Amino acid sequence: MNTLRYSRWLKASTAALLIKPQTHEIVRMLGKIDSDLQDKDIEFRVLRSDIASITSDQWQNICDAIALSHLWALGAYELVRTLCQCLRDSSELSKDVKERCKKLKIEFERIRMPLAKLETPDRHHQTDYGVAYAGFNETHGLGWMVSENDFVSREKLGIALLEFLEFARTKQK
Repeated sequence: MNTLRYSRWLKASTAALLIKPQTHEIVRMLGKIDSDLQDKDIEFRVLRSDIASITSDQWQNICDAIALSHLWALGAYELVRTLCQCLRDSSELSKDVKERCKKLKIEFERIRMPLAKLETPDRHHQTDYGVAYAGFNETHGLGWMVSENDFVSREKLGIALLEFLEFARTKQK
């Protein structure tokens, strides 16, 4: 596991604790999964350079990482949705934290709809597929093709969520 990344998640999880205490452990779990998947992305980049020699166990690891990424994205979306709802109802937290959470939720919606409902998000109904196709991007690792030209990276979503929590934590002190 990427311990540096996970330590960032642990520290950032206190932001969720301050917004909605019940979400604290969920953030820690999502952070653990994110850190593990980041390591797998690195491993898969190496494997990608010689696809012909990938073993059946390595293919199974790739399939497992795709499935875990799918579940991570759904769980992360629900966390963001919950935090946004709590922030919307709170008068104590800063407007910039609320706005940043809203933007993050919109970012997650693009992948959540095709993963959970097999539907295109309303904001992208003219461009996106109704299904997100799992794939691997050389630069950003595992993710999903949501349209002919758009790849949503699980790693980029993880970084966006982590950075939001870090931002919210600094604004709550």
